[in-house]
Amino acid sequence: MKLLLLLFHLLSLICYFICFVYILILCVAFSGFWLESADNFLALDAKYI
Repeated sequence: MKLLLLLFHLLSLICYFICFVYILILCVAFSGFWLESADNFLALDAKYI
């Protein structure tokens, strides 16, 4: 019983870790996309000025 509880705890920790990493990757990708958009926007702005 104790082993099962430990296994369940470990599994939940792994799930939390995977979720955390997934959210982190999404945030990095999203911020990278925003920075790229901002760069393109600034480049367009500079071209027209």
